Amino acid sequence: MEITSLDTKSLQTEQLLQLMELWNREYPASLAHKTLEDFEAYLATLSYCKHYLLEENNAIFAWGFEFDRNEERWFALIIGKAKQGKRIGSQLLNFMKQSNKQLNGWVIDHGNATMSDGSFYCSPLAFYLKNDFQLVSHQRIDNEVISAVKIQWNS
Repeated sequence: MEITSLDTKSLQTEQLLQLMELWNREYPASLAHKTLEDFEAYLATLSYCKHYLLEENNAIFAWGFEFDRNEERWFALIIGKAKQGKRIGSQLLNFMKQSNKQLNGWVIDHGNATMSDGSFYCSPLAFYLKNDFQLVSHQRIDNEVISAVKIQWNS
């Protein structure tokens, strides 16, 4: 598995389009980005942003990224449905862990969020707990866009 590492400024338009499509396909509809400009504006808000891409036949099927927020290192991870369950997510997380002492993330911990196709989002909480993340249950986001709990990994 070859991981391509890029900063936000190095992402090409075709990569950005594929990443936005992956995001919109795998995350709940409430988190969707309607336009490339909207997606780029979101990425521009992230400080120290580093992307990790996995591709097959010039198509991105997995994306991890880390960034700084409130003096902490945060991350997000998206694996295309066809590649889930093949340890790719765990391998990508382990790759990110090698250069960090701590990773923080938000994870939807319920089955109420709907996808753009009308199906329900499957919470990845069990996946993160299996990969040595701890639940920070007293820190949550609950608004009209997302309901999620904080998770944290420490080396």
